Amino acid sequence: LTHTHTHSTSDGIWMGSLGCNADCMRALANALNGCDIHATPLLMLNLVDLRFRVEYVPLLQIDVSVSDIRDEGLHHLLGALLCMKAELLVLKAGKSNLTCKSGDILAKFLDECKDLEELWIGGNKLGVKGLKPLCKALRNHPNISVLDVSANSIGNSGGEELGAVLTTSKSMTEIDCSWNDFSGEDGQYLLGGLALSSSIQMFRGCWNRFGKMAMPELKEILARPQIWYELDLRNCGFDDGESA
Repeated sequence: LTHTHTHSTSDGIWMGSLGCNADCMRALANALNGCDIHATPLLMLNLVDLRFRVEYVPLLQIDVSVSDIRDEGLHHLLGALLCMKAELLVLKAGKSNLTCKSGDILAKFLDECKDLEELWIGGNKLGVKGLKPLCKALRNHPNISVLDVSANSIGNSGGEELGAVLTTSKSMTEIDCSWNDFSGEDGQYLLGGLALSSSIQMFRGCWNRFGKMAMPELKEILARPQIWYELDLRNCGFDDGESA
């Protein structure tokens, strides 16, 4: 990559069987800093299942899912992208051993990268501590449309943060917050925000503990004349005899 200054005629660069970790991200960040982004503006990096590929595509997408990059690796990668002033549209970092520290890292990136449209970080351990700075950045982001924070060990009090994003965001169309052990109070904030949203079309909140406490908000959502492509609230405690 450090010698890539003109368009290549090959269909990509493959570096198989590499352990994708923080050291790999540090080396990748150094390589990206050496690239001429104006000569190679359309770049996609795919490190899913420890595969690495670079190819020219109409959009800029980076996928480091199912890896061991951790907070340090994400810091190196996003820092390099900011230095390049890359117009990143899609970032996927699911199951990458990220913790609450990545919440601040992602928030800083979102404050400067206003082009991002999709953020997929399910299957990590951000928790409510990492969710708070992330949601603060998301509330003011002009283009984010897809957010996946499923299975992030968020637990109680995280619903208020996400509910505020649903209420204020004008661009968000899809959100997945399933498998986070949200409580009934969290459900009130989440479904209340969903009821006030003018843009959400797909909401996945299955396997949480909303229960009867969030039933009024659910009824309000279902009473609205809004077209839903998907509203997934399976196993959230709404099946105990009371029908919305």
